[in-house]
Amino acid sequence: MQARSTMWTMDNTDGFTQPELDDINAVLEFAMRRTELDPHNLNDIINNLWHHGMTRDELLIAVSKRLSID
Repeated sequence: MQARSTMWTMDNTDGFTQPELDDINAVLEFAMRRTELDPHNLNDIINNLWHHGMTRDELLIAVSKRLSID
């Protein structure tokens, strides 16, 4: 896994709850294991796909579709 600095935290984001950050980071970690993309690019993709109220599973599906991950 890449450096923790690529993870979403209460210190480097605004307006997220800790459970939302936990879900986003779980999807980020999944994507980092399944692709060769730079973590910063993955963060951009996640940022563009995520919306308030989205579940971890919904985000995982959206990111998987965007990156063509099974």
